Amino acid sequence: MESELISIIVPVYKVEKYLSKCLDSIISQTYKNLEIILVDDGSPDSSGKICDEYAIKDQRIQVIHKENGGVATARNCALDIAKGEYIGFVDSDDWIEPDMYEFLINNIKKYNADISMCGETIYENGEISVNKADGSVVEMDCNMAKKETVIGGSMGLIWNKIYKKSVVENVRFSPEYGCSEDLLFVYQCVANSSKILLDNQSKYSYFRREGGITKGEFGYGAFGVVDVMKKMLEAERGTEIYPYCVKGVVDATYTVLSGVITSGKCQDRFDQLIAEILKYRKDIFTSNLFEMKDRIKCILITISPKLYRKAIKMNKNM
Repeated sequence: MESELISIIVPVYKVEKYLSKCLDSIISQTYKNLEIILVDDGSPDSSGKICDEYAIKDQRIQVIHKENGGVATARNCALDIAKGEYIGFVDSDDWIEPDMYEFLINNIKKYNADISMCGETIYENGEISVNKADGSVVEMDCNMAKKETVIGGSMGLIWNKIYKKSVVENVRFSPEYGCSEDLLFVYQCVANSSKILLDNQSKYSYFRREGGITKGEFGYGAFGVVDVMKKMLEAERGTEIYPYCVKGVVDATYTVLSGVITSGKCQDRFDQLIAEILKYRKDIFTSNLFEMKDRIKCILITISPKLYRKAIKMNKNM
């Protein structure tokens, strides 16, 4: 019985080529009791018009038109008015399997979870790039889910889940963290949860496209992930999650530092990133969470940041 309402939040900006496929996949869900909130974030193309056309076709859709403020502010606008007992998110250039929300809500009830999560398939250049869904089922408590969130991977994604409204109620997106505001949002929701359920069947299709957030040019916005990791580290200081947060900060800093080196941009932040890694030198060499390659990179940085720069330029996958 579809008694519980699920609010689906879709931020929309410059996606006229992809929006119809996304919306068709939502309105054709086998689970029908949906509130679909489309937030036109001042899109300069016909995306806003497409939203209005779909609202005429389907009474479950409501459209918010606002001045451009970024995806975080768009999602926050929708969260402020969402009426559902559960909350879900879909990016407007992605699409979902017809039974995704039925699948997620059945699991959240079956396992009495606060967050229900599925697997995802990533498409790039029209082909499957990543599909790690293996059909496994994992029940996680708060601490286990926090660990998974801070060390990366699917746990930190916002759109492959539904959340009980109670764990989202006092959480909002922070625009200052750029495209990493998703990660902080998920972490805060996990912190409000007792049980998280992963049923790793692929139900969400993520489209990695040129011009999208994750495929955009490297810039200062990329530093948000380091700031988010440091915020989580401070929150977990003195807990069993802290070593995982250290790993998260170091991994994020290595990644951003590589971006600075290979792109040639944001060079004024190079020394700051080097100092951030060296701050955790002891952890890198003593914690079993770090691999040999992490230690080798730290040795190179310690010997000579210039040498490290040359090494990264020679091997971008280092």
